Amino acid sequence: MVLATGTSRIHVKALAEELRSDLRKRRVRSFIMEGLEEGVWVVVDLGSFIVHLFEPDTREFYALERLWADAPQRPYPEKDERAPARR
Repeated sequence: MVLATGTSRIHVKALAEELRSDLRKRRVRSFIMEGLEEGVWVVVDLGSFIVHLFEPDTREFYALERLWADAPQRPYPEKDERAPARR
């Protein structure tokens, strides 16, 4: 399971659209995407794993991390836009 947070509904929709585009480029045909119209909580079911894209208030309200507290977690730090790109 992947949990990610956009900065706004528009950002969540953009993340979901980019994910859909990337999946199509990789020829992943079997996936279901729900919630794109609202952009509050988009769920992408890829069969072997699920991606949840939230706007901040919705992620805080549902707190899925609490439901899966026993599962191993691998947090990824936010990218610092001011940092120079690594090559």
